[in-house]
Amino acid sequence: MGDRVASVPKVTIIDEIDWNPKPVLHTGMDFRDGVVYYTIPVTRKGSKPGKGKDADPVPFSELQTYTITSDHEGFWYDEEGLDNYGFLPNPQVYQEQEPRWSLTSAKAFLDGKATPPSTDDLFTELRDIYVAHVEYSDEHFYDVMALYIMYTYVFRLFESTGYLHFNGTAASGKSRNLSILDVLAFNSTWASSMSAASLYRKLAGSPGTTLLDESEGFDGERGEELRRILNAGYKDGATAVRTEKGANDRFVPIEYDVYGPKALASINPLDNVIGSRCLVIGMRPAIRQLTEFETHDKKWNDVRDRLYLWAMDNMADIDALARTWRNGKRAKLAPKLIGRQWEITSQFIVLADYVNGEEYAAKIIEFLNTYFKKQQEGMDATDRLRTTLRCLPRVLATKVPHPTHMYAIKDIHEVVSSFMETDSTEYFKTKHVAKNLDTIGFRNKVRASGGLRIELEENAVRHEFRQRRVEPFEEDLPWFNGERSYQDAKLIAKEEEDTVWWQNET
Repeated sequence: MGDRVASVPKVTIIDEIDWNPKPVLHTGMDFRDGVVYYTIPVTRKGSKPGKGKDADPVPFSELQTYTITSDHEGFWYDEEGLDNYGFLPNPQVYQEQEPRWSLTSAKAFLDGKATPPSTDDLFTELRDIYVAHVEYSDEHFYDVMALYIMYTYVFRLFESTGYLHFNGTAASGKSRNLSILDVLAFNSTWASSMSAASLYRKLAGSPGTTLLDESEGFDGERGEELRRILNAGYKDGATAVRTEKGANDRFVPIEYDVYGPKALASINPLDNVIGSRCLVIGMRPAIRQLTEFETHDKKWNDVRDRLYLWAMDNMADIDALARTWRNGKRAKLAPKLIGRQWEITSQFIVLADYVNGEEYAAKIIEFLNTYFKKQQEGMDATDRLRTTLRCLPRVLATKVPHPTHMYAIKDIHEVVSSFMETDSTEYFKTKHVAKNLDTIGFRNKVRASGGLRIELEENAVRHEFRQRRVEPFEEDLPWFNGERSYQDAKLIAKEEEDTVWWQNET
């Protein structure tokens, strides 16, 4: 037996393994060992062998992806070109059709004839663009937006990205903010113009700044796809998984890298998960005359060219500064910005320091500390509103209206208080319930001998749940779906009770 085992030849699979694989070079933008890499679409000319033995070469001209480095070198983003520079290709390359960096400026850079703008001049130019075309309620947002535009051209330096959420009423400037980002931010994409499948491929194959307006919505299958992208896309290295048809018509899960800057605009607030990844910029109709924003003005192409040149010239220094913030400056200068708060704002702080030093960064930090304090207060108020709304079906199910549809505030307060933390109920009075109901949209009140009463009609309550995207308690799901009525059952019971009482009386 021992001889038979010894006679079997050994197969050394370990020798077939590449223990030092080449890194994958990201399309769009990458930064490796102090070198910046941008990819742009360029028409490639050449010739291919003819089909016959003695056939002449066949000329070709086709759009391909070209890589430009901060060392003023260029190579085709294909297997041969990447191999020469020690890289592997992105397995999900997305071929862009139009260059965001003009070919004239890119060629001048390769030839060493392009002069990058100073950081201070570029920041001032971007801030002035926002002052001219948008009105914010807080002056700091002009700085934030200028820093954000610059950040999109160096986003690979950061381990996470905070989304922007422009939130406000109609005609408050939300869409204009997206329009400015569309023409100035790095490699921007309007998500509304693409199918879910195309959007996944674009984000993974040519990452950049993704824009979503309020018409997107998060309903249906496409809405779920957008949620997956937004839930995963704020963290570098995180992926969103999508099931697609593969070989032999079998469905297989495919991972897509969806990391990158994103900006959203909506009238309604976002859900807690996506909202926690956002810096919310409250918008309002402008009270001063704003300059009309012409999206097709050629001057925006020139601004983008300067942003590319600036990034090529400054990314290595910004990377070094970002590392000093991660390794010490953060704990010293921004101790209150921890966890998610740091993850979604670090880019503003690092770039503020790079633009104008620590003193300016300290002002941005102070603004962000105040912002998050106000956001927490707003979240607490929103949570109380949501709790009040979620309790209304319980009111409809357990309390009797007097008269029809009119419920005592004290009864509503009793139900809502039963769902709150014990230490919160001491400060939660009936007047707070009345104020919350008014904010939600229930304003038809009457005063009676037993106290204030308010109208609650089933369909109106359901409408507010849908409008605010609030989920009812599990026990109220049949009611929410219209499978049962709390008020009808109680009205029938009350009629029967009144009938019995009347019969006894007569």
